[in-house]
Amino acid sequence: MTAPLTAPALVPDERVEQILSAYDEAMEVALRGVEHAYMDTGGEWTQRMHAAIARLVDLAVANPKLTRLCTVEIFDAGRHGLKRRDRSMLRFMRLCEFGYAQAAPEGLSTRLVPQVVAGAVFELIRSHVVDDRLEHLPEALPTATLIVLAPVVGRDEALRIAGATA
Repeated sequence: MTAPLTAPALVPDERVEQILSAYDEAMEVALRGVEHAYMDTGGEWTQRMHAAIARLVDLAVANPKLTRLCTVEIFDAGRHGLKRRDRSMLRFMRLCEFGYAQAAPEGLSTRLVPQVVAGAVFELIRSHVVDDRLEHLPEALPTATLIVLAPVVGRDEALRIAGATA
């Protein structure tokens, strides 16, 4: 009689541990930079949020290998990577929630919108990495600002804050 088959314990291999460790370090630096840009910028929450997004874009462009790790390679770490990515996105979502709480029009779901916004900004950066056009990400700063601010202030005001034409 043969022993019943059992699934082996899921233990991340060395590569997964390397990815997770490097991801945690890179995202801590990036998110701290984004948070500092938000807090250190004067003006309304919209200008502070634009500064935070600009900082994220600057960091992404200045660190292409880490940006690839944080937007593409993190998926190689499977469910562990997804959990880490979700945790990082939650931190960005909280920054959005903080701003939205100050000015959100009645009826705006300040619970759902930050999730959508964080996912869209992540995807905007990831698509630039995948398409080998990360150096052009600064050109998408008005789009990223529009994504984050438009649900609260509207398209035209978000573009004005981003320095783009409506």
